[in-house]
Amino acid sequence: MGDIANSKGGIAKSKGGIANSKGGIAKSKGSIANSKGGIAKSKGGIANSKGGIAKSKGAKANSKENI
Repeated sequence: MGDIANSKGGIAKSKGGIANSKGGIAKSKGSIANSKGGIAKSKGGIANSKGGIAKSKGAKANSKENI
């Protein structure tokens, strides 16, 4: 088991990483995606979303805005 997907009212999809969702969408491929009401997509980095869209490919992406 290398996948961890935690969902509290949202969608969490993990392929080898950690996806945490609290009302939003979190998609992780080998890294960490955290969503609190927004969309967080991670491919090798860390994506944190609080109401906006955060996409990470090898780095860290943070979103705190509504788009």
